[in-house]
This record gives sequence, C-alpha cells and structure tokens, in this order.
Amino acid sequence: MARLNQIIAIEKGVKSRSFQELTEAHHSLQKPTLIAGIARTYRPKDEEGEQLPPE
Repeated sequence: MARLNQIIAIEKGVKSRSFQELTEAHHSLQKPTLIAGIARTYRPKDEEGEQLPPE
C-alpha cells in the first residue's frame, strides 16, 4: 500500500508536468506566424446558393 507522502510526491510531479505542457501550448498558440497563411474560400452547395466573400 502506498504511503500518503508518496502519493503527494507523485501528484506534485504530475501537476507540474501538466502545467508546463499547458504553458508551452499556450505560448505556441500566441505566435501569429502559425496561423498567418490560412485562407478560406466558400463554394455554394448549388448554383443558387448564397455567395460569400473569402476570408
């Protein structure tokens, strides 16, 4: 059976690692170059569909 201090030590390690990964993901999403080249064009489903401008 695991002791309480062992469980607490493991929990702290897991929390620290997950917070670090979350921080890295947040920082990588803040870089504008990752999403700068995305362009969307719309095609109507049929010939009479609504025409939308590209983004």
